[in-house]
Amino acid sequence: MNENITDLCNCGSGRKYINCCGKKIKTDQYQRIKFKVDNVPFQRVQFRFYSDATTKFGLKMYDENKNEIKTTMYEIEEYRERENKNDKIVFSQPILNNRYIEDVNLELTKYDVIVAIDTSYELINDTKIAFTSVMIFSKMSKQDDNTYNYQQIADILEWDATTIEHPENLMYAHVIENIRLHNIKYFDITPNIAVIIDSDLGNINSFNERTKPIYEDFYLPDNFHLFYASTDIGSDTLQNKLLKLCDKEAKNALKEYKNDLLGT
Repeated sequence: MNENITDLCNCGSGRKYINCCGKKIKTDQYQRIKFKVDNVPFQRVQFRFYSDATTKFGLKMYDENKNEIKTTMYEIEEYRERENKNDKIVFSQPILNNRYIEDVNLELTKYDVIVAIDTSYELINDTKIAFTSVMIFSKMSKQDDNTYNYQQIADILEWDATTIEHPENLMYAHVIENIRLHNIKYFDITPNIAVIIDSDLGNINSFNERTKPIYEDFYLPDNFHLFYASTDIGSDTLQNKLLKLCDKEAKNALKEYKNDLLGT
């Protein structure tokens, strides 16, 4: 426990306790569900939210002639309210099969493999030194209805990102492609893979829809799904916790590299 709020925080972030784990956070959080609408009409429409035996939460739209307009849920986001600032997005998660997500943690465990990727970099002596932390959790067995055993593989990649405009995206593409090739070589069945990242939030849906490349001409392969997670305080979902762990490893590797240069 920190004796003084101006001391460095015990979590290892390098920030003062008052600006890190000791910071008072407004805890009001809310979720948004995004819908796609086919053939958006220009006339007046009616909205109807519903719940039935097969759908926990749904939305139907009707035109003025009471004809139903097709809608599809495709993403759930959680926000945290902040005083005097725009609300902060905590996570985003793709919605598959137009099915409402009641428990985001349970939904994540439905994937066969969970991958977290984070890159930290800094310009040191005219070279952009980058460290990418990769954590892969492969589902091995089931203990009960909501508990699974996973095999964890973790790695730190050190590389020169001096000439790379978007280092994070390059490493997303690099890691995902290596996992894809590994699966082709060693598995008969293609696993369903969740990939947790913390950047390019505005493009994640386009990446998931394969309408925009992640990096250069690399598009997200089939059976891979991108999740966004913030590493800020107050984010306690499974995907946020895994990304925080990954982020910490990348930052520590960069810190050790700098200490070695300085001989400290």
